[in-house]
This record gives sequence, structure tokens and C-alpha cells, in this order.
Amino acid sequence: MPFDVPLFVERFLAPLLIIVGLSHIIAARQWVAFFNEILPKPWAGLAIGMFTLPLGLAIAISHNIWVPHFPVVTTIIGWGMSIKGALYLLIPGLPARVAGKLMNPATMMIGGLIAIVLGVVILIGAYFLLM
Repeated sequence: MPFDVPLFVERFLAPLLIIVGLSHIIAARQWVAFFNEILPKPWAGLAIGMFTLPLGLAIAISHNIWVPHFPVVTTIIGWGMSIKGALYLLIPGLPARVAGKLMNPATMMIGGLIAIVLGVVILIGAYFLLM
């Protein structure tokens, strides 16, 4: 049986989103403190982009599946992370302008909930709706 790279990416991304989402809910104040510490720095975009762009590109390149069902969620996340990472690397002050006003525990929890929902959608598709 050949190794299914797109399926591997989905099975990698789903628990990642769920765990990070749970962390954003459970430790919302700590996430806010973390971002409030780094966002004012002139290098914030470089730091965030260094992590976001490589992971996004790895997802987008290995999972470039544009179909009208669940796998497209992973593809959209990958391309979104790639675009975000590239923008943050090219415009290092952008994160402070984009996220600065959103840094509070309530919005952090909403973001966590969105990540969990996306993770569960990908998880269900990757484990139970194999096509």
C-alpha cells in the first residue's frame, strides 16, 4: 500500500488544530500575554512568519486538493498559512496592526473554538469519510 501524503497531512493537521485550539481556550490569558509581549517588537512578523510560512507551504504543496468536500479545508488552511507567513515576513509590523486590537481572552477563546471545529472537521474526514 503506497504512502498517502495528503491523508498524512490531514491526520497531522487535525490533532494539531484541536490541541492548539484547546490551548487557546484553556490558557487564553497566557496566549494574550505572549502576543502582547511580542507584537510590539519590530521583529514580530519575522518571528511569526518563520514558523507559519514553512508549515503552510508544506501543507499547501503536499495537499493541494481543490474539491467540493472536506479535504479542501486542509488545502485552504495551508494556503492561508502560506500567505500569512509570507506577508508577515515581508511586512514585519503587520501582526501588530492586524492582531493588536484583538488581543483579549474572549477573542483568543473564539479563535480556539474555530481551530477546534476545523480540526474536528478534518479529523472526521481523514478517519471516517475516506474517499
